[in-house]
Amino acid sequence: MLFPFHDRIPGGKYCFGGREYRLPVNDPETGSAIHGLVYNQEFSIADMQTHCFCAELVLEYYLEASAGYPFKMHLKIKYRLTKNRLIVFWKIKNTGTGTAPFTLGWHPYFKADEKIDNAELLCPSKYYAETDQKALPTGKIISTRNTGYDFSAPVKIAGRELDLPFTAPGSDIRLFLKDRFIRIRQKRNFFRWVQIFIPPDRESIALEPVSSPPNVFNLPALGLYILQPGKTIKAWAEVCIKKLSIFSK
Repeated sequence: MLFPFHDRIPGGKYCFGGREYRLPVNDPETGSAIHGLVYNQEFSIADMQTHCFCAELVLEYYLEASAGYPFKMHLKIKYRLTKNRLIVFWKIKNTGTGTAPFTLGWHPYFKADEKIDNAELLCPSKYYAETDQKALPTGKIISTRNTGYDFSAPVKIAGRELDLPFTAPGSDIRLFLKDRFIRIRQKRNFFRWVQIFIPPDRESIALEPVSSPPNVFNLPALGLYILQPGKTIKAWAEVCIKKLSIFSK
């Protein structure tokens, strides 16, 4: 779980409210702060229930102010698991006294039976954020039309290399595997982007609901959220797995 920032911030440096802050650099290869401040923290169990049709687990974490992120936030996450569906609900509250910047991302990987190259991807996004050699946005938003990043119809992944933020698609994202397909839905007025990443071993693909592209703390126009003291914001995302049929696409 990626919060209060979900991807790379080069040098761990950003400015907010006229002041510069420095986050710990935990990605030496790119010299960046990456994946937020809670991905390796232990959450508390707030609730746990089982029903005849689902099981639910609620976790929470109180993020205290630090030198690099001097804001207090409360993150509550509910996981709801049914026979073929996982729904994740987020509730974020600013528990401090000052205005707080944040982004949120979820980082699920989906493993293929073979190489991911044989899978087909449907992600009807109209635009993607151009990135540099360090996978950081340049600030340019480019149309996917007539490019190698146009997944408006199911396209075989083949040898594509992907580590790119796309605008939230107008409909579901779908990954078609050998005998099943995976459908991802997200609250589009919160998760306004999706990050697609294929790791070097090409055995899986990450389809990540994210509220912004990387480094949005330094490019706030691309979707930095600002939360006032005492205010709360909610979001959700869903993964569903179904058997493949001739009607699936």
